[in-house]
Amino acid sequence: MATALTHALMALPFAPRNHDGKVDKGLLVLGAVLAMAPDLDVLWYRHFPAGHWLSHRGLTHSLPVALLVSALAALLVRGRGRDPLDLRPAVYFFACLFSHAALDMVTVGARGVALLAPFDDGRWLAPVRFISAAWFSPRRALAADNLAILVTELRWIWAPAIVVFAVHRAMYNWRAAAPAAGAASDQDPGRG
Repeated sequence: MATALTHALMALPFAPRNHDGKVDKGLLVLGAVLAMAPDLDVLWYRHFPAGHWLSHRGLTHSLPVALLVSALAALLVRGRGRDPLDLRPAVYFFACLFSHAALDMVTVGARGVALLAPFDDGRWLAPVRFISAAWFSPRRALAADNLAILVTELRWIWAPAIVVFAVHRAMYNWRAAAPAAGAASDQDPGRG
C-alpha cells in the first residue's frame, strides 16, 4: 500500500476545471477522498482470511465498485454548474478510485488486488513493483522505514504526477489563449 498522502495526490494530475479555467477545488477534494477510500477495508479486513474478496485489497479496490462509486459521486455533484450529461466528473472520480488499485498493484510484497471482485477472487499484481508497503499504524508513520517509502513515492509518483498536472495546466492555458489571439487578428484594420 502506498501512503495515504500518495493515494490522495493521485487526484491532482487530471483535476477538473471550472468554466473559468480554474481547478474545481470541490471536485479535487472529493477526488482525493475517493482515491484514499478503498483502504477503508482496514476497518474489517482482519475478520476475513487473506485472499477473501472482503479482505484488504478486495472488494473496495475492485473495478465494479470503482464504477459504482464514481457514478454515485458524479450524481452527488451534478448541480455544480455543469451540463447534467457531462460525464467528465464520473470519469475523473473513476480515475481517482482506480489509481488506488493501480498503486497497490506496484507495491512490493503485496498479495495483489482483486480487480474483479465480487465476481472473481483472483488477485492482480503489476509485473514491475517498486513501492514498499507502508504501515497502517499512525505510530509507525514517522518511522525511518516509512520515511524511506515516502522518499521513493516522491521520486516515482509525486514528481511525475506534478509534472502531468503542470503540463495539463499549460495545455489548458494555451488552448484558452489560442482563440483570443485569433480573435485579435480578425480585428486588424488592414483587412478589407
